[in-house]
Amino acid sequence: MKLEQTRRLKYGTNALLFTGAVVAIVAVLYGIIDRRHIRWDFTAHKELSLSDQTKQVLSRLNQKVEIIAFFRRGEGFDDVFIKRKVNDVLKEYSYLSPNIHFEMVDPDLEVQKALAENLTTDGTIIVRSGTQRKDIYKSQLFGYDRSSEEALPEFTGESLFTNAILTVTEGSKKVVYFLTGHGERNLEETGPNGYAQIKGYLEKENNEVKMLNLLTGSPLPEDLSVLVIASPSMPLTENEEELLIGALKKVGRTASILILTDPLLPNPCPRIFNFLGVTAQNDLVIDPKKHFLLGPHYPAPLLSDHEVTASLKNKGMSPIFYLAKSLVKGKPTVDTFKTEDLLTTSAEAWGEINISEKVSPKFEKGKDFAGPLTLAIAVGGDAPHAIVVGDSDFVANGLIQIPGNMDLFLNMVSWLSGTRDSLAIRPTKPELRTISLTEGKARFIFYFTQFGYPALFLIAAGIVWWRRRGM
Repeated sequence: MKLEQTRRLKYGTNALLFTGAVVAIVAVLYGIIDRRHIRWDFTAHKELSLSDQTKQVLSRLNQKVEIIAFFRRGEGFDDVFIKRKVNDVLKEYSYLSPNIHFEMVDPDLEVQKALAENLTTDGTIIVRSGTQRKDIYKSQLFGYDRSSEEALPEFTGESLFTNAILTVTEGSKKVVYFLTGHGERNLEETGPNGYAQIKGYLEKENNEVKMLNLLTGSPLPEDLSVLVIASPSMPLTENEEELLIGALKKVGRTASILILTDPLLPNPCPRIFNFLGVTAQNDLVIDPKKHFLLGPHYPAPLLSDHEVTASLKNKGMSPIFYLAKSLVKGKPTVDTFKTEDLLTTSAEAWGEINISEKVSPKFEKGKDFAGPLTLAIAVGGDAPHAIVVGDSDFVANGLIQIPGNMDLFLNMVSWLSGTRDSLAIRPTKPELRTISLTEGKARFIFYFTQFGYPALFLIAAGIVWWRRRGM
């Protein structure tokens, strides 16, 4: 009996020491791995690894960059997945560079921090270095391959994050001016017709926003990158137009123009339109086929193939206009200039000539302009020169939150200022793997996992019990 107790004590002590040794080894290894941030990516296409371009950028980073991701807790699967994906990727950034400080914040729990950052949208990622700041939004994080209906969303966040780091650490702020003095849209107005929100979004894109009055006779500012002429109720003077045309003609110039015009208003700058090869029709666009739910006078433009619209097409976004006029592209005065359609209507749309609230719009052949119509024209060629849009409401406070409107305007400004992403990083494309099973194989897997697999553990436990019983 005493021998039996001694034997059990011996085996028990050995088992306890062995278990303790294993736990200690695992704890030490975990501590080493956690401190050194050792990672192994066993996915087939390295879906969990950062690209070589990102690693190079992070290895050269010599200044502090703060990244704050504001995501609510979220209950839906999509919200949880996006938050986790962003968290995992940005943690890798912080692992690879000691100059990256990443923080995930719930704006509902840390309200003061959200207010301090002037947060307006859930799912906002702020990238900041010193006074430079760039915001990335949840709607920008995924793209779609439209060539296949079965294609899964592609995560484009890494490209956005890396280029944002480059922007805030290497690039200076571009200055976007808004013309004043002719009854243009008000940058400070917070009502539905004002432009206060887009001013804020421009500043979060690392732009500086200023106002410019050319009626004083002063020359164009040296830091002018893009001049926005937002629906003036009165035309520009001849001197103003000649000044802007001279800037567009200048070889090597850095200034571009974005003109937003509306129906029932005079052509804001006829000389500039003629110089660019653009004609503004005196009509109201009605699109009975492709429009917002409020009616055909809210056209949803079709996106042409262009750098400005590429990201919107990839994400399946459709901007919404309100009370737009159509445009016609012609031949620019300068041979190196080239006009391209950016936005068009459906073939069923028309340009209504009889613009009156008392008359229901109805297409009159030979009088109204038949579709498809053009709603926005880009003038490029040797460099981005100008964009003309037949609507200014799409970027006003009342419509700016419609998916695609803000992105469209910011893309226009980025294209005109030449601040497009400098690094093209392949998006992470998840692979959908399927397995085909016969009915017999499926039945075998079911019974084995339900009964066979547990039975193996019972058999192993029985063998151990039997061997110990005989000791």
